[in-house]
Amino acid sequence: MSKEDLIKKIAAAKLELHTALLTGEPTTAARAALRVIESELAAIEQQEANQIAAQQALKQIEADGINRAAQELLDARNARIAAITTRYPIPDTRTSFRA
Repeated sequence: MSKEDLIKKIAAAKLELHTALLTGEPTTAARAALRVIESELAAIEQQEANQIAAQQALKQIEADGINRAAQELLDARNARIAAITTRYPIPDTRTSFRA
């Protein structure tokens, strides 16, 4: 049953409960029915919240993986640059013009 249908049923059950209260009829059955419908709605809302939390966790895991890969690429780049600069040092040309 959809969430909208449950909301409509809750409204109808509340109306029935209020009518019973106004007419002085017993309200035990109406209260029990209302509690059952409200618990079904709460279960659906909990499932929706769990699904949203799982989606957010998945997005966070994917973002963490992308960040780790980017950091590994940056570290590899820096290591290559360091290896090149130690093997082929760039001469200091500032002192050659002062002669």
